[in-house]
Amino acid sequence: MATPYRLYLDESGDHTYRDLTNLEKRYLGLTGVLVPRQSYDEKLQPALEELKRAHFTYDADKPPVLVRSQIVRHRGPFWRLRDPGNNQRWCDDLISFIESHDFLVYTVVIDKKTHFETYSTSSFNPYEYSMRALLNRVRGLQVYYRQGQSVGVMAEARGKREDSQLRNDYELFRNLGDERRTGAEVRATYPEVIDFRRKDHNVAGLQLADLIAYPQKMDIVERNGRPMHAQLSAFSKRLNDALESKIMGQYGRVLLN
Repeated sequence: MATPYRLYLDESGDHTYRDLTNLEKRYLGLTGVLVPRQSYDEKLQPALEELKRAHFTYDADKPPVLVRSQIVRHRGPFWRLRDPGNNQRWCDDLISFIESHDFLVYTVVIDKKTHFETYSTSSFNPYEYSMRALLNRVRGLQVYYRQGQSVGVMAEARGKREDSQLRNDYELFRNLGDERRTGAEVRATYPEVIDFRRKDHNVAGLQLADLIAYPQKMDIVERNGRPMHAQLSAFSKRLNDALESKIMGQYGRVLLN
């Protein structure tokens, strides 16, 4: 039976502890987009396809997949954005899309340098640590506001080894819980299996998470006064402003050390 909500996960940054003096690799951000399934199926998913159809060359058998790294560089199917007028219209319509749809945003950022300096060889896997923190926050609000309605989880596939590790940790989290939740409490919210999809599967929720993960990560870094490799662009700031009403205060964003 389908869960009434689904959480789409995407990360921004490197999930290893290599080269932590490099500010571009110091932080890992994990963003979750929580969407009611009915609203997603009937409104958000078809609207995102229409948005792409309006701005890019569109083949229904192989539609363009929104990837932030390609969009900001105007590569691949996003070459039309090299024209300033086209780019402005795309930015305006994307903001309107975000403002008009029903979803919540959760972002957890880990400062890997601080974490590793504190815990050394006892440091947690950054992605798994962030995922547990994010799932706990989503569960907390689901129980408080929505009487514990269950949430399916879908993450972008990162590779066979990484996906296997994450799947195992998800199963452990459901079975044993952690210092905050019992396994029974976790199982009451999250189903047995975490789903994985690649970019080419054209999943609207994962594309939305991909678009906002980096701006949300850097917003949290900046809010906490941590050093940044670059300032956010004017559009990233505008995007974060549009997302503000979809972030539930301290539950919606956190910096882990």
